[in-house]
Amino acid sequence: MTKTYEVTARRWAQGWELHVAGVGVTQCQPLADADRMARDYLATELGGEPEDYTVDVRPDLGGIEAEATAVRQRMLDAQAAVDRAADDMRQVVRKLRGDGLSVRDTATILEVSPGRVSQLANDHPKTRKAVPRVKMPRQVA
Repeated sequence: MTKTYEVTARRWAQGWELHVAGVGVTQCQPLADADRMARDYLATELGGEPEDYTVDVRPDLGGIEAEATAVRQRMLDAQAAVDRAADDMRQVVRKLRGDGLSVRDTATILEVSPGRVSQLANDHPKTRKAVPRVKMPRQVA
């Protein structure tokens, strides 16, 4: 089992300082590079290859970490609700159409376009196209 190194990212004028617990400090400019830079640093300091190391990067945001985590969770919850609603919409369209309602009447009832009803009724691939996904957040300390 590989050891996971805790990395605290702190903003500074040139980007981010990456404080690798028990090892030292390195830097990166965009936070998106922190994982790679911390693993490169560990390989340089401790030997081996960057792929040999696992890091857990946690930005120090001056106290708004919990707020950032909470808003990401709300976005995930909203995405899940949208996905459930889309599945429910497909089922309702199939029921209405199965009961003999026209595409146009079904569209009027559901307040969508007739084209959308056709997509949903046929489970067209475009009906599976959802809003952009929110990445599952890492817990921020």
